[in-house]
Amino acid sequence: MTRRGTTDGKKNACGFSESAVVAKSCVFYVRPVRRLQIKEDAAGKMCLQGEYKNGGEANTAAEHMDKAFLRFVHAEEKIPLPCGKELRSGTGADGVCFIADMGEETAGFALLDLEVPHDADVWVGFGEHLHDMRVRTRIGERNFAFGYRAKKGKNRFCGVLRRLGCRYLQVHIDAPQAKVYDCRILPADYPAEEMPLRIGDGLRRKIDENGVRTLKRCMHEHYEDCPWREQALYAMDSRNQMLFGSYVFKDNEGYVKANLRLMSKGLREDGLLELCFPARVGITIPSFSCYFGTWNRYTGRWSPAGTRRCMRRKTGLKISAVQAVSVTVGLRSAVIFTGNTRKRYAI
Repeated sequence: MTRRGTTDGKKNACGFSESAVVAKSCVFYVRPVRRLQIKEDAAGKMCLQGEYKNGGEANTAAEHMDKAFLRFVHAEEKIPLPCGKELRSGTGADGVCFIADMGEETAGFALLDLEVPHDADVWVGFGEHLHDMRVRTRIGERNFAFGYRAKKGKNRFCGVLRRLGCRYLQVHIDAPQAKVYDCRILPADYPAEEMPLRIGDGLRRKIDENGVRTLKRCMHEHYEDCPWREQALYAMDSRNQMLFGSYVFKDNEGYVKANLRLMSKGLREDGLLELCFPARVGITIPSFSCYFGTWNRYTGRWSPAGTRRCMRRKTGLKISAVQAVSVTVGLRSAVIFTGNTRKRYAI
């Protein structure tokens, strides 16, 4: 088949490499996990509004937003979205801007509904916190922004090709005025059903709720180390997610098996696992291969031999005796801790 790929490594304004046609044969597999559920019930609030002036030449969307000079208008309270808020810039400004707050860390797709007086570029940055009243769109060479071209009139944009993890969306519109109807993240969550748990103490219940929400934000097509940046499947991170998820979700086993199979495809010639999956990275972290394992539902017993048999049977991955000992010892401590924590607080 013919695929779109890259050849020269050039990046466009949104930080992606330019595409090229390459010939490559691929093997297709049946989807191993369920489809994500995209919801439209979550809404944000406009927490800042104002204008900006461009700060010079920029090669990426992130650099364009990072260099801009901002001037915000003080607001007594946040404006709930959707709305029909009209923004206007003053003399000398290059456009209007605003920041939308989702209220908490959210993983999903950006939805913007704007009206502009003429064709205009729209720049969107995303992040987990605000520093000096702006989202950090550029961190080193990393790009946490994208752009699109809006036509004159009303535009409804939904970026389903790139899942974002953030709390804040910062939007720059290259126009002297604009009307903002909506700006939010459409949550895209894996359909995992939680086990019932009653915790009497309010603080402990809140800690548990935050932990469960963190697990959900980091599981989509596979486990992820974080919803914001890499969104990658790492052996050490996923090991803990598998263990903790077994005490949180009713239907955890199928999802775990799919992740284990994917990880088993990343076994290198030297016996270590790739840094993340699926990927071909020039380096790896050897200790991550030692952390990789599963728990007693798969092993059947707490022993290095049982762990090695399980990994070979469930994933086709052969691990060394040293790895098996490390995995087994780590599993004992993690499962005991996890089990006692949730049982101790249950009524």
